[in-house]
Amino acid sequence: MQEIEDGLLQARFRLSGGVTEESASEVIAILTGIGAQLGGLQVECCAPERMPLYAKALEGLTATQLSLNAELGKAH
Repeated sequence: MQEIEDGLLQARFRLSGGVTEESASEVIAILTGIGAQLGGLQVECCAPERMPLYAKALEGLTATQLSLNAELGKAH
């Protein structure tokens, strides 16, 4: 969980100067790594009450990625 928190802080820092092609690309790479970690936690989780938390966090990462791409005119 600490790695996930550190990654989120790093992503926020990268965007602190604004959304550019470079910062968005870096942040999306960070979010991809965080998503992999969350997906692993969700799959191996033995506490059913945590499952919705992981799913919600993954939805948030997806929403952020979509927003970054939209900001750059790269929305799908």
